[in-house]
Amino acid sequence: MKVTVLLMIPLGNSFENIAVSLGISIPTIQLYSQTYQDKGLDFYLENHYLGYRGKLNEEQKEVLKTELNTNLYATSQEIVDFIASKFGIQYTSTGLVFLLHRLGFSYKKTKLVPCEVNIEAQKDFCRAIKSLSFGGKTGR
Repeated sequence: MKVTVLLMIPLGNSFENIAVSLGISIPTIQLYSQTYQDKGLDFYLENHYLGYRGKLNEEQKEVLKTELNTNLYATSQEIVDFIASKFGIQYTSTGLVFLLHRLGFSYKKTKLVPCEVNIEAQKDFCRAIKSLSFGGKTGR
């Protein structure tokens, strides 16, 4: 956007026209123009963007990874609570999902699985085990 503003000024566009065309304020255009005059074009071509690093520092992220690799959490709220109690940092469930993805984890809500017993299959299994020979002895 800044470079576009700087290209439009020497083409004879007024600050008002640039503001309407690009949907930015006149003071912003004035700031871009003045900064260009003070620091030059190379300043605008450099990448000064620093991405969002999140709320946890690297050490805290490692502690969280270890925790998630060694313990099973049934809900995202349990992980939110762990982070709050361990580090004193609050996350929303949505924010936590983004954090887990950045750390290489995926969160899937657990489902209840009904216990379906097949009595005949269990009896067949018990008979098969009893018929096996263990070191010359039959199973009991």
